[in-house]
Amino acid sequence: MNKLTITALALAGTLTTCPGLDLEEIPLTRTDGSHHYLVDARVEGRDLRLLVDSGAGMLLVLSEETTRSIGMTGEASGQAKGIGGDAGLKRFEVGGFQLGDRRFSQMTTYSVDLQHASLLLDGKLFPPEGLVGVRLLKRLNAVVDTRRRELLLPPRKAAPDAYLKSISDPTLQAIAMHEGAHGLAYVDIRLADETYAFLVDTGAGTNSLEPAVAEELGLVLGGPGRDIGGAGAAKVTGARRAEIRNPVIGGKVTLPVMSFDVHPLQGVVPPGEQRLGGILGSRTLGALGARVDFGSYRIFVPPVVQLGELKKIR
Repeated sequence: MNKLTITALALAGTLTTCPGLDLEEIPLTRTDGSHHYLVDARVEGRDLRLLVDSGAGMLLVLSEETTRSIGMTGEASGQAKGIGGDAGLKRFEVGGFQLGDRRFSQMTTYSVDLQHASLLLDGKLFPPEGLVGVRLLKRLNAVVDTRRRELLLPPRKAAPDAYLKSISDPTLQAIAMHEGAHGLAYVDIRLADETYAFLVDTGAGTNSLEPAVAEELGLVLGGPGRDIGGAGAAKVTGARRAEIRNPVIGGKVTLPVMSFDVHPLQGVVPPGEQRLGGILGSRTLGALGARVDFGSYRIFVPPVVQLGELKKIR
């Protein structure tokens, strides 16, 4: 495929459907501002709204508050690395989980403190009731379609690359992701003359950059420091902002500019010998109208994007 350079004059476009593949289309709700994606599910007979979080290396996570409200108890199961530091985990089995038409009679689940991961929807601030992690997205060969705001599920017995093979639009840019530990997905992004691995994290609204990378590139940090919440009892404080012009995602898509929160990342280890650059968050994925395929580990980007959405990358 040809390379794609996105400019500020890009026009609105439509996405090609996949007529050869019978996809289940589960609606997603996009939050205000941060552009996270929420999906409705049922756990132990209770309706919950969960954050689609490809940065969580688990199947399913419930907030401590949700766990208490449905009367679940669990055993201490170590620590998870959150954006603000370590987060204590409890492990338990749920006897019933449903996402769309998919039903699971039993699923290993973890509970964690999500009080600092609050989201804004319809002007109201609230913590998510839980997370759909990347291991479940991988198990389902799920596709997060940010433009249509849908979670697409191929048939149960479909091959992992079924969605990839069903795409008939030759103008789409197919960007390879690299699979790391726990199924976490990484993508190469070239900044200036250096290429770094970025965690593809739909659970992060904004992009993040490692301080060491900002120093290597000689970036000038601007704006007052801001706090960033996530899983666990702590949060990042005083994160500064940086802008980088003409970044290239996956060697195929060039953007005019990307903005980053600059702060250390905890427990993010890319596969192989790749150097960690940071996190590619959901606002940029949404601005690109990206479809993130956890079956084939590809990001599909249409040849044109909406001007209004492109501005939100900044």
